[in-house]
Amino acid sequence: MAINRRASRRIPLRKKVKYGLSDSLDSTFTGYTFNLSEGGVGIKAHRVFPPRSKVSIQIHISDADLGESSMNDIIKLEGTVAWVSPILPGILPTMGIKFSNRSRDIKQIYESKSRGDIIRIHT
Repeated sequence: MAINRRASRRIPLRKKVKYGLSDSLDSTFTGYTFNLSEGGVGIKAHRVFPPRSKVSIQIHISDADLGESSMNDIIKLEGTVAWVSPILPGILPTMGIKFSNRSRDIKQIYESKSRGDIIRIHT
């Protein structure tokens, strides 16, 4: 039986995300989150990076398309790739990102979703 070493539980969260390597922000990719914890986020996308890669993430909280979101709907974070799923044909790979900076908004979203509240961001 596997031991769960996580400090907090994961909650489902499916939001659009734009991400890229921290040292190469000219190349960004899109995907979506599939879960959130107090310390990180799971991302599902066509492009994943190797463990220990430093990444910049923009989580789009509104349901608007990526190009139409206002800046108030975007939470910017930095993190490190903690793990990557095996790459299998026909299945989008996933990666886990450990936050190196956690915004007040992410903490609020995690706490609200843990209680089952509707997400409201105060900017």
